[in-house]
Amino acid sequence: MASVLIVEDEPRTADVLKRYLEQNGHVCAVSHDGHAGLGKALTEAYDVILLDRMLPGVDGLLICQTVKSQRDSFIILLTAKAGEQDRVEGLEQGADDYIVKPFSLREVLARVNRLVVARAPRQVWHSDGGQSVQVGDSLLDTATHVLRRGSVEVTLTATECHMLALLVKKAGVVCTKLQLACAAGLVAAETEFDDAAAHRVTSHMSHVRQKMSEVDCSCLLRTVHAVGYRVQCGASDLPE
Repeated sequence: MASVLIVEDEPRTADVLKRYLEQNGHVCAVSHDGHAGLGKALTEAYDVILLDRMLPGVDGLLICQTVKSQRDSFIILLTAKAGEQDRVEGLEQGADDYIVKPFSLREVLARVNRLVVARAPRQVWHSDGGQSVQVGDSLLDTATHVLRRGSVEVTLTATECHMLALLVKKAGVVCTKLQLACAAGLVAAETEFDDAAAHRVTSHMSHVRQKMSEVDCSCLLRTVHAVGYRVQCGASDLPE
């Protein structure tokens, strides 16, 4: 499942894309103009942004350039311009993919899924049914809560393990403190999230960062001020 932002000024096209992607397991938000789309893209964490190139308010290429300079979302440009120069311009502004209108819904889904899979961490299954998640050059055993690199290992609490597993699953994407609190079972709903819960998340993340350092994990835990955290694995933010 991925969080997808659709920035498309044609309401029917946006609605069809939203319904089709949600039918196939993704969670979607929609903006119909450049200003609103840019605002959402910069203030909320999305795995993939489907971005119309020609938009009222703010041009799609400018949105692409701005978002790529500040966020880690994948961007797929949707456009009626099929020329080579148009494609090159989009890619030079940071777009990860390019789809020419009119397009097939199945093609859009396939391209979204391809990017989501590229970001997903590799998982290692054990004969006893346990599972480890790759964190750069380290492994997080989600059954025993052990983070291991070679012969060096540290034990995380269940809360720390759940939080780190979520961050690695969405490597490169910012996870809010609310998302981390829910993943770890600190709160059951958004209405329960308060300053005390936010402080607990901060404390747990401090411990996770320390334990990642103890095994000399190649991934870094980044703090995104006033938003949350993200795991960065290498320059591309993709798990190694």
